[in-house]
Amino acid sequence: MPSPIAHFAVAYAVSRRGAAALSACLFLTVVPDLDFVLGYLFHDMLAWHNNFSHSLTACLVVAIVAGTAGGLVSSYALKSGAYVRKLPYGETTPEPARLRPEGATPRDEVGVASPLLPVSPTSESRGGVPWRRRVGGKAAGQRWFLLAVLLYGLHLLMDFLCVGRGMMLFWPFTMRRFSFMFPIFFGVKWSDGMVSIQHLWTLLNEVGFVLIVCLCMWLVKQVSARRNAGHVS
Repeated sequence: MPSPIAHFAVAYAVSRRGAAALSACLFLTVVPDLDFVLGYLFHDMLAWHNNFSHSLTACLVVAIVAGTAGGLVSSYALKSGAYVRKLPYGETTPEPARLRPEGATPRDEVGVASPLLPVSPTSESRGGVPWRRRVGGKAAGQRWFLLAVLLYGLHLLMDFLCVGRGMMLFWPFTMRRFSFMFPIFFGVKWSDGMVSIQHLWTLLNEVGFVLIVCLCMWLVKQVSARRNAGHVS
């Protein structure tokens, strides 16, 4: 399986709204590998790691839990403010910590954009500044559900593209393992132990993958900056 290095790179690329959102994305992307702890404790990776947790059923269950929790947290956070600043790709809400758009009521008081609180696709212009209304409850839960499906699914996809024994994608309906015939990840061979020269090849392979992810993020940021500059002009 790919190491956390590759999975964290993908989570970082998906998350762009602050430390809290990044932490949530990092957690969601490594949930399938939490069974590693059991494998380490019982000294049997084959029996505990990369089994039912690497299935589409597990992905759905985790997404439902994440969506429910995200909806509840977002509904609670919604009480602290109704508007958040709409910013370009990769930027964070600037100081001061609490702002209020012109014409907003005290109930519409805003704070630093909560990374755990999604925003609606429609925006409102208040005082010449674009603002988006915060989304809570059911809508926020749906977005967290989709985010969990995306991150968990990307983890499964990366593991599917890795050298190894394959994955029980359709557990519990079948115990058959599936793998890609042309893998692109060398992966960590736990049978070689925690410390092995073989892990060096995994490191080199995944450093190259991280560089590609960083390049893609840079290109996306450049395109976003050009679009924003075009709208201003």
